[in-house]
Amino acid sequence: MKTIPIILFFFITMHSLMAQQLPAMVWKGSLTQTGGKDTFSYELHLLEQSAGLSGTAFSVNTRGDTAQFAVRGSWDGNKLLLQEIKQEFPAQPRWCLKYVKLEMEIDALGRSRLAGNWQAEGCRPGSLWLYPVDVSVDEANSPLGRWTGYLDQADREYGFFYEFELAENGEGRSHIVSEGSGGTATHSLSWQYDSSRQVILITEQEVLEKTDPNWPWCIKQAELKLERQAGKQVLSGDWSGFIEGYSLRGDKGACADGKMYLEKPNLQLATRQKMEDKAAVYQKEYGRKVKVDRVLQVSSPKLRIRVWDNGTVDGDVVTVFLNGEQIIRNFRVSKRKWSVPVTLTEAENLLIIHADDLGDITPNTVAVSIDDGTREEVLVISSNLKVSGGILIQPFTFKSEK
Repeated sequence: MKTIPIILFFFITMHSLMAQQLPAMVWKGSLTQTGGKDTFSYELHLLEQSAGLSGTAFSVNTRGDTAQFAVRGSWDGNKLLLQEIKQEFPAQPRWCLKYVKLEMEIDALGRSRLAGNWQAEGCRPGSLWLYPVDVSVDEANSPLGRWTGYLDQADREYGFFYEFELAENGEGRSHIVSEGSGGTATHSLSWQYDSSRQVILITEQEVLEKTDPNWPWCIKQAELKLERQAGKQVLSGDWSGFIEGYSLRGDKGACADGKMYLEKPNLQLATRQKMEDKAAVYQKEYGRKVKVDRVLQVSSPKLRIRVWDNGTVDGDVVTVFLNGEQIIRNFRVSKRKWSVPVTLTEAENLLIIHADDLGDITPNTVAVSIDDGTREEVLVISSNLKVSGGILIQPFTFKSEK
């Protein structure tokens, strides 16, 4: 009979040890909702206490709206049960208070993650994938996340701002902004990563929403080569497709093809922290988030920055900040290029495109060129009234050997 307490003590002790084996206390990933169009970014910060796990969760939609939750949970060595118990921010609107069941598994790229489903009273349920922070921030080896850039088309004189978000389940969303007719559109997509060839295959499935209901969009597919460069990853290649409402069969439905170019910043921790600090000052003053979409290295600290509308002139008005200083103020963007000389004084420089007026076609998309005297780089940047597009500019320097 005396062995029973010993066995019970052993069981409790082992259970307590298992509960301490959660691989990380910070997790990042994506959340979806059945029938929803958004893929949310989800971040989880946990603390271990005697009564279980507690902490904070952050959920961010594609428009940049953020909600913060107090959470409690438990971990049994393989399964995480989590409850959002209170929405701490914002006061309104109210978001879903989710109950989550996640289990440890291996994803298609061979990485450990927590994956499962969530539900909430009065809300459609959904799915959630989370990676330990030391894995999820390893952007140098992962195609996951948000890519931004542009595409062109053989029968168009103008270009398109283009971006997509790749989720862990092989699905995603793309968003396109026409600099001519058509406005904007969002597509669902599927994707595959061929690690042996370093190629990502993108296949759009259907148009989920568009600003012009009468405009037929191309349903695109592309084979994009993945390259790793200083501070960023690059995807580039050809795309082809068919007009919405048609199919690949026959010649009537084919779109004129073109090329895609997209980037995803891959910032070192120290650089990322500097950008977040600079963005925080801007966000506090203007109430808008900053998304650093592009990274550019220049060969000289003396630059000339030009801003103009490379498509349909629709009344966009922008202010441009460099390291917090307004270098262009309330400029109504036109075909005429506004040019301003600047001198970089820092190793990490944040250029922010702030939309004062979105014009007739939302969001605000402008062409920005950065000329270092040797090379001029032209970028298309998108901003709206909640999220401003950003560019990280780094002067390139040669390190002398001692």
